[in-house]
Amino acid sequence: MSDPVNSPLKTTTELTFNMFSDSQKMKPFYDRYLELFDSKKEIDWAVDEAQLLVADILLERIEGVHPNGDRQIDQSDESDLLLRSILDGWAMRRSQGEPLQYIFGHWPFFELDLICDSRALIPRPETEGLVELVISDCRRNGSNQLRVLDLGAGTGAIGLSIAASKVASSVVLVDFSEAACALTLENLTRNSGKIACLVEVIQSDWFEKLSNRSFDVIVSNPPYIRSAEIASLQVELAMEPRSALDGGEDGLDPYRKIISSAKEYLNDGGVVYFEIGFDQGDDLIAIGKSSGFGKIEVIKDFAAHDRYVKMSI
Repeated sequence: MSDPVNSPLKTTTELTFNMFSDSQKMKPFYDRYLELFDSKKEIDWAVDEAQLLVADILLERIEGVHPNGDRQIDQSDESDLLLRSILDGWAMRRSQGEPLQYIFGHWPFFELDLICDSRALIPRPETEGLVELVISDCRRNGSNQLRVLDLGAGTGAIGLSIAASKVASSVVLVDFSEAACALTLENLTRNSGKIACLVEVIQSDWFEKLSNRSFDVIVSNPPYIRSAEIASLQVELAMEPRSALDGGEDGLDPYRKIISSAKEYLNDGGVVYFEIGFDQGDDLIAIGKSSGFGKIEVIKDFAAHDRYVKMSI
């Protein structure tokens, strides 16, 4: 699960939380939250999560609006009953395994603030590493006119972050799911002030609706969990869309589909980037070579696990 202690969200709310952290009015909520989680030993960061929830709702109470639409809290409302009711409801949702990002309704990713809900996979820190890799390589390329394709866009985290980085002239975001495409469009609108190039969102089964198009960069974080492992995932992951997790019997089906067609959509000198499972590096090398990619590199993440692959002809 994501680490709320190191999340940028905490830095935006901790000052507000500190204003109220000693209040006895919050003690019943903290007690309730810890009672729900400590006994199950399922939540490593229960105390920090509780503080984040309180900080977020109190911050929105001061500003008079709540971004995920659960309730708007009027600045003049002096009743603590409403506040405790909302927090208790959030605690119950969390105790049932609902991801913290879904409860907040939004979550920071790279330089963006993304709406997060059950329509798409929650963006994770490892995927920020993929974005950093792509942007860094693009900047070394020395051009800000690159054409980028994000396959399996979900929330739009990857493609929109690249679109905000001023390395591309256009970014096309593709997802098979109509609901995920709608979410991507919502996040495009939410972050429109940061977007620095043309952005297009297309509902398509990978390359199906991209005929006669070509790109300098193709990037994807496709489903890569083996089908047999889905049932044993932690409860948080089980609440995310299965279609965004299930990579087939060996977890490699989406990679085969993308790699087998990618050369047709790459400009000369183009590069394909993937996020992968920690044990899939050798498999991606083999799949890439069988499809004619001569330059393939497996790159480790911040935990020293194989996590990214870049390949070119």
